[in-house]
Order: sequence, then C-alpha cells, then structure tokens
Amino acid sequence: FTVNGFKAKVISYNKNSDWALVACDNLKTLKAFRVHSKELELLEKVYSIGWHFGQVKSMSLGHVSNISNDGYVTTTALNGGCSGGPLLNQEFEVCGINKAIMSRYGDWAGVSYHIKITEVDYEGK
Repeated sequence: FTVNGFKAKVISYNKNSDWALVACDNLKTLKAFRVHSKELELLEKVYSIGWHFGQVKSMSLGHVSNISNDGYVTTTALNGGCSGGPLLNQEFEVCGINKAIMSRYGDWAGVSYHIKITEVDYEGK
C-alpha cells in the first residue's frame, strides 16, 4: 500500500493488541534506533515519539508509573497521532510502542499505555 507517497508493507501485526509494524521504502530522513529488550524500571525516565496533533518529530517526556506482563503505563503525553510511535529509554533505545491514553474526562490528560518491545514480533529479533 502507499502512505503519503511512500510505498509500505505490513511486517507484523496483532489484532488483539491493535498494533502493526510497517516498513516504508525511501525514508532517508528517519534514523534507526537500537532495540532495548530489558525490562524498564518504575520511575525510569522515558520519551514518547509521535506526531502530536500533526506536528512532525515531536517528543514528550514522562516516567514509568506501572509495569504489567505485556506493557508499560507512563506519564508521557500521548496525543492524536502518537499511537504506533516508539517509546524510548534514556539511551534512546526502543523499549515499547505507544498504544493509547486513558483519560477520565475525554481530554488528552491521563496515563499512557505502551506495548513492551519484547511482545512485538519483528525482523532482527
């Protein structure tokens, strides 16, 4: 399929967790990140990368507030356009995938959920 003029293909997906890993050709502007497969720790500083409200290359800072078997809960801001982006540790290694935000009042304030990178089946794992 084609996204914004870039040819892309689905590498892996999980309907139950609502995520997909997509590879795009000719994305010379993107930099590669190393994958961090070790468990994050509570209160560890993390960064959420995404397209916050359509702003390219935006990042929000937060901390790990809870760890479950399949994911992390953080205080990073996940706004429209952030789902599917990487969750990075302090060394800028990918440790998760942004999933969703839970808000009590329907606004963009709340806690953010992320899939652990160890739960993702990707090439090179």
